[in-house]
Amino acid sequence: MRSTPMKKRQHTVWRHYLNSWAEIGSIYCLRGTSIFETNTINVAVEHNYYKLSEFNSEDLLLIRTLVINLSPSTARESFERLLNITSMPSKMIDRFSDGSAASDKIRRNALNYANDIIEDLHSSIEQKFLINLSNALSGNLDFYRNNSECAHFFYFLCNQHLRTKNMKQRVVQGMKEIYNQDFSRIYDVMAIMHATNIGASLYVERSRRSLSIIDNHTNFDFITCDQPTINLYSKENSLPDKLSFFYPISPKKALILSEVDEEPLFSTATLTPSVVAELNSKMYQESHSQVYATDRRTLELLLDIEVS
Repeated sequence: MRSTPMKKRQHTVWRHYLNSWAEIGSIYCLRGTSIFETNTINVAVEHNYYKLSEFNSEDLLLIRTLVINLSPSTARESFERLLNITSMPSKMIDRFSDGSAASDKIRRNALNYANDIIEDLHSSIEQKFLINLSNALSGNLDFYRNNSECAHFFYFLCNQHLRTKNMKQRVVQGMKEIYNQDFSRIYDVMAIMHATNIGASLYVERSRRSLSIIDNHTNFDFITCDQPTINLYSKENSLPDKLSFFYPISPKKALILSEVDEEPLFSTATLTPSVVAELNSKMYQESHSQVYATDRRTLELLLDIEVS
């Protein structure tokens, strides 16, 4: 384990992604009914958000029963490795508890590792997609026709969807109601496993799902939020039976992944100011606590609509 300072401020949304809404480093944020100007360092960030707690025997049983054992055989080995590396810090802390200087150093490193390992995993996923995000912003989706790059795109997209505080709280609450178990300690690990499985399913269906760029030529910008990917078929009180991801990548561009064997719900040709307002409203409704735009006026108009 490396000896590095603990990353206390951890982003729940990819900071580089948010730069598309930041003009000269500045971004506008709507939180509640308050609109303020800030920067991407200070939004979608939580102290020790990904810090791992010690897994108990019930936690390990839940992960294996609900995810690993139900996963394709090709994924089980990698999931067991992920479980091993995320369980390692608590094992090291328990093992080196004799109070010696050497043990104290190992324990400090283990605590840092427990705090940083999930964020480091997300950072590596994001770095691998960095070039293709730039390509998408330039209107190039060639990566969708490349097998390995397409597979990583789905892995990236599903992780962006599941890593957020909004999804974490909803799933943890839902699992509490169903199983009467606390999933908060294991959610971040399970989310990466689920993202792998969902991404693999989308990859298998890729020839039957289109990925399109929506160019926004209206006078109204796309917003984004602390839940930057949304399912356009999402329902408030029930699970959706279809999946079409909407992922704005700048105020003037968005990606839309269609449902199997269906046309995209929206396109550049059909985009009007009222459609932009509809999509922005969906983003607002799916947000946890923060919505982002390049200017104050966009958020003021959104707030007028949503609270009226």
